[in-house]
Amino acid sequence: MFRRMRDNEKGVAMVTVLLVGAVLTVAATTASFVAIQDLRASTDDRKASSALAYAEAGIDRIISLIRRGDMTWADFKGSGCAGYTMVERSGEIGDIGGRYDAKILRFNPTASGTNRFAPAAAACPASIPSPRHDAAQYFVVESTGRQPQAKRVVRQVIKVSALGLPIGVYGQSFELNGTPNIQTVSVISDGDIVGRGKLAFVGSDPYYKMGDFWPSLSATTGAPAAAHTLGAIYPKLNSASQEHSGTGFPLNCVANDAAGATQGQSQWDQSGAGGTISTSTPCAGQSIAPPPTSKFTRADFERVAPKPALSDQDYLTLKDAAKTTGIYCYVPTTGSKTCTKQGVALSVNANFNIGDGHLTGLGKSFVMYVEFQDPSKAMTTNEVKWGANLGPCGTESAVLIVRNGSWRMESNSVINGVLLLPEGNIDSQGSFNFIGTIIAKSVAMNGGGTFTLNQCWLDNMPGPFLDVTPTAWSEVDR
Repeated sequence: MFRRMRDNEKGVAMVTVLLVGAVLTVAATTASFVAIQDLRASTDDRKASSALAYAEAGIDRIISLIRRGDMTWADFKGSGCAGYTMVERSGEIGDIGGRYDAKILRFNPTASGTNRFAPAAAACPASIPSPRHDAAQYFVVESTGRQPQAKRVVRQVIKVSALGLPIGVYGQSFELNGTPNIQTVSVISDGDIVGRGKLAFVGSDPYYKMGDFWPSLSATTGAPAAAHTLGAIYPKLNSASQEHSGTGFPLNCVANDAAGATQGQSQWDQSGAGGTISTSTPCAGQSIAPPPTSKFTRADFERVAPKPALSDQDYLTLKDAAKTTGIYCYVPTTGSKTCTKQGVALSVNANFNIGDGHLTGLGKSFVMYVEFQDPSKAMTTNEVKWGANLGPCGTESAVLIVRNGSWRMESNSVINGVLLLPEGNIDSQGSFNFIGTIIAKSVAMNGGGTFTLNQCWLDNMPGPFLDVTPTAWSEVDR
């Protein structure tokens, strides 16, 4: 009997061992399953994170296109609304199947639900105004990122307004001895304007309003084209007589007497020497009373041009755009210059003449960036001569930049766009047409030319003149 009991105990031990082995097998299997699931979850999370990064890359791509000058205001102002083309951009990222698909839509932050996004009527105003430095308009950039099956959708609201650069013709100094016609353009300066009598102002500025220069006046009526400077205005060269001093203080009715000018339009001039205008009688040739003052103060300047210059980062962004999609030239202190167009070598002669042939094949909107290495020659031999025809407005425009150099408008040339000469001078030879904005260190016109700022240019304001500010961000789904 005892022997049989011992034999039975051996059987129990075997069963026990089997049961323990089964438990250990289940535990090991469970641990393996959990580890695999954790690995899969980790992989899915990593893919989802990559998809999110690709979606954000699509947002960055849209904003970059605007800031680089590859788009104008007209290209995206009504994106997604009836009658406008929707701006969409897609791209592959890396070699592992990542991609983004992004689009920009008009956005109304005060509406609710889907009414906030184009094509909803609430998001698409019947009339879309051109950008202003003191008024913002809103868009949403919606971007989908994929990697490769994982998907993330995000939305970035952006606020767009004019950057606050001077609009029209700006220079730290003016010396005029030619016969320029200034049609519907404001001249703004923080230095002296010498030879004001050579400027033939006509009409009203489509960008600046009366209230920009005189806050007590209309915020909707265009300001008559005139000269506004922190310095002094000298009607004639080699004369010590200022416009707003002596017998002309504080109102001058005869400074705008060049051929073709609107009589009496100098009643709208402002200078550092100006003062309170007490009469309500308009100058001959003008239909409304003079403004309350001809004084132009630092506060006035900062109100009409809150950002008088681009930042270093702005210039780096534009240089990169010129190198990839526009024209880029580098001129060393010694040796030959090198130029490229859309990244391919471009031949430009020793006199630096730019003609129509140099612009062939460029996009509707492009950047030309010329970089002289030697700043000591910025106002002398470092000069680009423009003889091309760029336009008309709405079909072609450019942001033209010369660092450490100057610009010369050749006879019968045309520019529709922006000219930036932060260290240089603009001069001219013969007649020409310039539609848009000039920002230069100095303006020394010795030839004839017509400067115009029109509503078409404002409706096609170049991307670098726009302030794009990201605001609200949201993730839509996975």
